[in-house]
Amino acid sequence: MIPYLYDFLYIIPLSLASMIFGCTYSGAEEIAWSRHAVTLVAAVILVCLRQMENRGKLILSGTVTIVLAGVILVQRNEERVAFLLENRWVLQMILLALTAFLIGRLIIGFRRVRLAMAPVLAGVLCFTMVQGYKPPSIGVACLLFVLLLTGAEEIQLHWEKRGDTDARKHLVYIAPFLLIGLLTVAVVPAPEKPYDWQFAKVLWERARDGFTALVETLFTGGTEDYESALIGFSENGRLAGDVKANPKQVMEVIYNQGAGANIYMVGKVFDTFDGREWTAKNESEADERTLDTLETLYAVTAYDEAHPEDYVRPVAIDVRFLRFRTKYMFAPLKTLERACDSDKLMSYEKGGNLLFSKTVGNKTSYDIKYYRMNEGHTAFAEFLEAERVDNKETWNKVAGEKYSYEDLLAHRDRIYQYYLPQTSISSEMQAYLQNVTAAAHSDVQKLKAIEKHLQELTYSDTPGALSEQIADAGDYLDYFIFENPYGYCSHFSTAFVLMARAEGIPARYVQGYRIPVEQNGRTTITSDMAHAWPEAYIEGVGWIAFEPTPGYKRVTSWKTYAQKQEEMEAAGMLPGTTPTPEDPQSTPNDMLKEEEGKTQGVRWYMIAVPAVLCLLFLTAAVICDIIIRRKRYEELDDAGKLRRLCKNNMSLLRILGVSLLPGETLEEFEKRAEEQVPGEALSFIRCYESILYAEESGNEAMRKQAEEANEKLLYLVQEKKGFWFRIILELFSGKSVDNTNPK
Repeated sequence: MIPYLYDFLYIIPLSLASMIFGCTYSGAEEIAWSRHAVTLVAAVILVCLRQMENRGKLILSGTVTIVLAGVILVQRNEERVAFLLENRWVLQMILLALTAFLIGRLIIGFRRVRLAMAPVLAGVLCFTMVQGYKPPSIGVACLLFVLLLTGAEEIQLHWEKRGDTDARKHLVYIAPFLLIGLLTVAVVPAPEKPYDWQFAKVLWERARDGFTALVETLFTGGTEDYESALIGFSENGRLAGDVKANPKQVMEVIYNQGAGANIYMVGKVFDTFDGREWTAKNESEADERTLDTLETLYAVTAYDEAHPEDYVRPVAIDVRFLRFRTKYMFAPLKTLERACDSDKLMSYEKGGNLLFSKTVGNKTSYDIKYYRMNEGHTAFAEFLEAERVDNKETWNKVAGEKYSYEDLLAHRDRIYQYYLPQTSISSEMQAYLQNVTAAAHSDVQKLKAIEKHLQELTYSDTPGALSEQIADAGDYLDYFIFENPYGYCSHFSTAFVLMARAEGIPARYVQGYRIPVEQNGRTTITSDMAHAWPEAYIEGVGWIAFEPTPGYKRVTSWKTYAQKQEEMEAAGMLPGTTPTPEDPQSTPNDMLKEEEGKTQGVRWYMIAVPAVLCLLFLTAAVICDIIIRRKRYEELDDAGKLRRLCKNNMSLLRILGVSLLPGETLEEFEKRAEEQVPGEALSFIRCYESILYAEESGNEAMRKQAEEANEKLLYLVQEKKGFWFRIILELFSGKSVDNTNPK
């Protein structure tokens, strides 16, 4: 039993820690008990498979295979693939347990590996703490337990011991005390304000910055610009050279029918451009995204209070992260409400961005309510061009008590402060821009003219690196327009922002995802959908997104109230009847939550069939094993039978608590054993002594004597441990299968 327990001490904690920290690093907020159970069972099975004899390995592995196959086969044909996909996490837990088992075996088998793993495990704990992850305490306890075991085992190796010197047995005996100590520490309340470990954070940030610089150098060949990059969202605003496809799945978005043709999910906004790279200097903690949405709703209400739905309409979306880690909350422009599915996760606004309270990842999900603008309709174009006069009462009606009219004015001041810096362009570019906007008579018309002009240029994923002669924003415009007038979204969006600013219009550069809307109401976002676009501020309305990238603009609209009334009157319906919306705006069903929480109920045959298959397999295994063992036993001569019986009998005595001590003779052992075991069950010992030391071959009488002792010992084991223990013993260890009750 000691070998089993010793392996369990290392492998079970490592398996649970691997599962817990893996789930934590992937962004899981809570780890279901089922994941703990599957990982624990997998670890136990792996240890048993290593320690058991071949017969036990075959039966255990066969039983597990039969059960798993039975569970899969009882699924309906049309549900089987979905069942496997839905429960693929089981395979992930098994692989984690297998990895932990292999590491555990290396730790157990090689002292140097054990010593090397100790600082690695300590480093994992430090990394987790510095990065702000909060794994369940059981995960931390598991790693600490392995570290304590390593320390205890190393201390024992340097002790001078007498008597029983089995270090592994000692470790098994002291393990409960180590476990009690860890559990005591775990239940002690933690201080409200933890130690911030600022020095460790500084060291980590420096190491991270150095690594980032090294990676950039490797990818850029030591030059200032990227020669190539993978398409995907990045906090980095540097304009790369060529880009390559990257089909990695990052998010899943569910929306209702009113989402339009595309959803632009804002990730990060930038305000400053040096000719090569966008950066963000705005670090205001004001709720700028919310204020922008309220300003648009305020403008719509002031313009047409009777029918605001002609210009904006609410849309609800659900977002879930897949293989993606970020601190940014992706949400469309004009987002008003946001809610994280976990109470432990919060969001806030800073610098015009929506941010999570910590870096999040896989399975993080949240809900967004935003207002889609009717940008493809002439009514909305007229709304943008309309003259506006601020009305404090209307603002208070729309914004409520949380945001005052003064907050709106401060919000506008920040826009002009950060998003309309002085932009110097060459005289050649001034003449060019004047020609582009010659027919425009308002800021909106100028922006549309710039957008249309840039859309007529050439899109390319391979524009090459920027010229080394570019030193500022003006140089970039000259280079892009006159020397190298092609590129991808980053190039066109940058040109739009700079040209808008040159016309005196606040504008900013945005990075995020452009999501195509599917008919089934769900889109899986890949890194290839990462996109950059410009937003311009329309005085009194708010930020409006534009699409200057060639081939990307796709605008849809919905009918206004007046249009629907006209159609109804033409169809003979009564004037004034409220038309039925063509686009229902009910909040979308939370499909992600429904799918994850949906249970079809456990059908009786899902349990019965695997159980019956398992029982049949075990029965067949027992019968086959009995037949094979009896056949092999019968083929042995008397000496061979005697040797096997004696070894089995000694094993049965150990189960009864009587073991041969080091240095003890069989004669001494027999006298000591008679105090606990009847003498007739020990009659084989003299025979065993004869074949071991007197080199006798054995005879039929000695064999029969050993068989009688075997029957008696099996009966004693059954009395002490129970009938089922005897069956399991005979099944897995190969002891004699004879249920005779000796009189």
